[in-house]
Amino acid sequence: LSPVAEAPADAPPRGPPSAGALRFVCISDTHMKHGALPPLPHGDVLIHSGDFTNFGSLTEVEDFASWMGAQPHRLKIVVPGNHDMILDAEYYDE
Repeated sequence: LSPVAEAPADAPPRGPPSAGALRFVCISDTHMKHGALPPLPHGDVLIHSGDFTNFGSLTEVEDFASWMGAQPHRLKIVVPGNHDMILDAEYYDE
């Protein structure tokens, strides 16, 4: 989680964005510690690239979804990881 801490949320963006540019904020492997993160850097798109839960339970997913929805980024993308099994229908079919 330390790379996020290096960029304080109140820090101005690095350099002026080019016309039509998007600023991406990427995080992953928070394993239910998303509530303990410092405020995320400013950006247009927030991407969480997997493992936001510990066990993939519905309660964990709902908690993460609530946190993710409260983030100020205009667009949000979530890519499930191997701990986020509840989002994989085939896992439950086996």
